[in-house]
Amino acid sequence: MAKIALIGATGGIGQHVCARALSDGHTVSALVRTPSTLKAHQNLVVVSGSVTDADAVATALTDCEMVLSCLGTSGREAPVVTLGTRNIVAAMQHQRIHRLAMVSSIGIGNSRAQGKRVSRLFMHAIVPLFLRQRYYELEEAEAAARVIPKAVIVRPTGLSHRAGTGQYRVETHDSRNTSLQIPRADVAAFMAALISNTTWDGQSVSLFSA
Repeated sequence: MAKIALIGATGGIGQHVCARALSDGHTVSALVRTPSTLKAHQNLVVVSGSVTDADAVATALTDCEMVLSCLGTSGREAPVVTLGTRNIVAAMQHQRIHRLAMVSSIGIGNSRAQGKRVSRLFMHAIVPLFLRQRYYELEEAEAAARVIPKAVIVRPTGLSHRAGTGQYRVETHDSRNTSLQIPRADVAAFMAALISNTTWDGQSVSLFSA
């Protein structure tokens, strides 16, 4: 079993990752702004702080073998994904942690054409009008993460609150899969599986419902 650092442990995907990793027997060091939001567990180490605080990030990563980043923002929050990812990468380099997996999105980087196949309306209208800043943040965060040679960039299609099925498809950016949504719990299942599965290290992958 491994000790992993989890960033974004109370978010829509992160909370599922935390539960899955703990149930799999791993030790989780979770960086959260409000520690009381996480239920106590014998294998859970809670570090209080923000991902924008480099010292707090470094503390959360101490003695960890891998980092799972589920950072995201809502319309009510200032963007933190890029700065947070840079802090994670800096701490990983200092502590010589070599494995990272981060949640991004379909439509970022070389998956832009794939995003259009999934939903041309979303990519041509919704993103430019409402999500331009968030997509820019993810582009910058991906660039920061790639400094880590074994980083896995996980780009799920549209997220849903449906119950997870435990089934998903891992695709390259040029696949023809056009599934519109995937449950957050299934994205979390893939993220947690990466702790012991090194198949995708150093790659950007798209994630769809099976």
